[in-house]
Amino acid sequence: MRRSFVGVDLGTHAVKVVVLRTHLRGAEVVHHYVEPIEVGPDGGGDLEAAAAVAAAILGKAGLDAARTCVSISGNFASYRALRFPFADARRVTQALAFELEDQFPVPLGEMRYDHVLTRGSGGTGRAFVVGIRRDRLAAVASVFERAGVRVDSLTVGPAALAHAVDAQVVSLPKPTDGGQEDDGEPTTLLVDLGHRTTEMLALVEPGPIAARSVRFGGRDVTLAIARAYDMTLVDAEREKRANGFVLHEGLEVDEAQARAGGVVRDALLPLVREIRHTIKWLETEHGAAVTRLLLVGAGSRLRGLPAFLAERTGLDTAVAGQTDLRRVRGPDTFDATRDTAAVGAAMAAATGALIDLHEGEGKAGEDAAWARRLRGVAMAAAAFSAAMALDTVAEVKAHRALLATRRAELAALSEQVFGSEVTKPKEIRERLETAATLDPTEVVPERSALDVLAFVVEAAKPEDKPPSMAGTPAPFDPTGAPLPATGAVPSSSSVAAATAGAASAPSAEPAPPPERGIVWADELVLEMVDVRELKVEIAASAARSSAQDRFAMGLEQSGCLMNVSKGKVRDQNGKKVFEINMDNTCLLPSKSGEESR
Repeated sequence: MRRSFVGVDLGTHAVKVVVLRTHLRGAEVVHHYVEPIEVGPDGGGDLEAAAAVAAAILGKAGLDAARTCVSISGNFASYRALRFPFADARRVTQALAFELEDQFPVPLGEMRYDHVLTRGSGGTGRAFVVGIRRDRLAAVASVFERAGVRVDSLTVGPAALAHAVDAQVVSLPKPTDGGQEDDGEPTTLLVDLGHRTTEMLALVEPGPIAARSVRFGGRDVTLAIARAYDMTLVDAEREKRANGFVLHEGLEVDEAQARAGGVVRDALLPLVREIRHTIKWLETEHGAAVTRLLLVGAGSRLRGLPAFLAERTGLDTAVAGQTDLRRVRGPDTFDATRDTAAVGAAMAAATGALIDLHEGEGKAGEDAAWARRLRGVAMAAAAFSAAMALDTVAEVKAHRALLATRRAELAALSEQVFGSEVTKPKEIRERLETAATLDPTEVVPERSALDVLAFVVEAAKPEDKPPSMAGTPAPFDPTGAPLPATGAVPSSSSVAAATAGAASAPSAEPAPPPERGIVWADELVLEMVDVRELKVEIAASAARSSAQDRFAMGLEQSGCLMNVSKGKVRDQNGKKVFEINMDNTCLLPSKSGEESR
């Protein structure tokens, strides 16, 4: 019986949909859709807009009821790699929430996460965790729900790539250096160069161990070409696809070609830096030795890219070609190396996603997810039984190491608080009982930044009364010049003189003494007030420079704005512009002993 499964890749530049039909010998791509999405000013598309485009494609093609897996761009997710002293899948799942506390930038309750378990050395377990905010997932799911399209699973770009490898859509190459154990675990770094982001997935023989998503893609190369040759982005993109190539050693080109290839090469240097950082991070944090780069995605088709990356990284680099593809056939116009994430999502729809962030999965689905992960990473029952003793030993060692760490922390903290190291529980309790009780209000500041701002405004407030607007408004003649009280129309020269005299009146008045404070004639204007925890910076303008001295004296009268430092006065547009910096002690916790004095 043949069934159709749909994989959707919500890219930042285009939506890609792959429809697979499974049969006994594998799978076949029966339909393939690519639809561009409207991009914003920053060159990226909106996630909900991409979901709307995908829903329209599925509805128009009559695929709204097909089993569908949607892949979201990896830059919307967070990735964590955790190690456990045991490799039992259920125990790892039970301990996962505890280990993930404070691991994400938002509370764990606001995240939806899933993991893939792989076995480490010595019977330990490794969990590759992917998390994404629930509100983002809800926004995507609501778009499909409103369109009446069924979504069975939600995943992210790196996880879709991992599923493509797990399903043998893309085959992993053998290590070229023999994979010596002393050099680390042989690892293939799968690089998916997209339009706006690049997904990097570290893969070992059991499965994925880490992932990164960097904000660099083919769009950056297009921008470099447009700037270098004064082209529009549309023309630059067309030129890149038709004639673009990367300049590298051993390539014989003329001067014009060298310039064109050099522009692309320089634009790709940030990608090289990110790949190097990723390789170093995998080596230090995961003990992984990257032995080969495998390129997929539309950006991998740029001519000369594999040779350029091999030259810059010193690693064997190749594009996943047709010889690396297994079990999936398709029409001549379909290139699975370009749309690997979409193919991986379709395979996830067929066999169950390795990483599933869909909210609808229940208890039965969780049990099935465990089974999928165990199958996906080929963890045999014999390996489990042989490692039971190793798990126990590893647990004891881990607990001993944790206890030693906590004792060291307690010794350092007790020395800081009590003046000597105290690590025994009985002694700690005795010290705490004899210590004076700390009033929490002593460490809470009584003032806030608004109080500091009020001090500044009070110091800038004029001490005298505002100038009076005596009399009725003067009448105006048709030219706009004011008429004198007698009704005679003065000459234009006399009007100009009167106006000039009125404008210069404030500066002509003698400046008041410093202790007088700010007056209306100073025309003091606060351009910027930056209140920080220990510092306050002010930028202001006034009609005369002496206003700075009187303003600074008013600030010092607050009692908590200390060491007021006046800046150089500059002339700007007929005003005196200056800056004042000071120490801010207003927000420091008050001490009851000092207040009593």
